[in-house]
Amino acid sequence: MMDVKAAPGEDAELNCEITKPEAFIRWLKNGHQIRHGPPKYQISVEEHLVRLVVKNVCSRDSGEYCCEADGIATRAKLEVRELQHAFARELRDTRANEKGQVVLECETRLPAKRVTWLKGMAELQPGRKEERLGCVHL
Repeated sequence: MMDVKAAPGEDAELNCEITKPEAFIRWLKNGHQIRHGPPKYQISVEEHLVRLVVKNVCSRDSGEYCCEADGIATRAKLEVRELQHAFARELRDTRANEKGQVVLECETRLPAKRVTWLKGMAELQPGRKEERLGCVHL
C-alpha cells in the first residue's frame, strides 16, 4: 500500500493487491478494526484488488491504516492536510478622491479565524481612518 494525502472534504482511497481473491480481508486504523458501512467507509474487493475509501475526510481520519489478508499485513498512512486559505475574489485597485471614502473588499473560499489588513508592511488597526476592517467569505 502507498501513503495517501488528502484535503478535508475529499474522499481518500487506499488499496492493495492480494494473491488470493478468496482471502479473509480485515482493515484497521491505528490498530482498531474498521467496519464497512456508510457513510464513512466503503470496502470492496474486486478479484485481486482490495480497496478502502474513506469518505469526506477530516483531520481525525489521519493515521496508519492496515489491510490484513489471511493474517499478512500491509500498512500505509493517510495524512489529511488542512487547506491553505484562498481568495474567491481578490482585492482590486481602487481610486478615491482626496479625503474621500474608499471601500476595499475581498472574499475567501473558507471562513477565516482571523483577518489581517496591511498597508505596505504595517498592520492596519481600526481607528479614525480605518473604521471597519473585515473580509467576507463565500
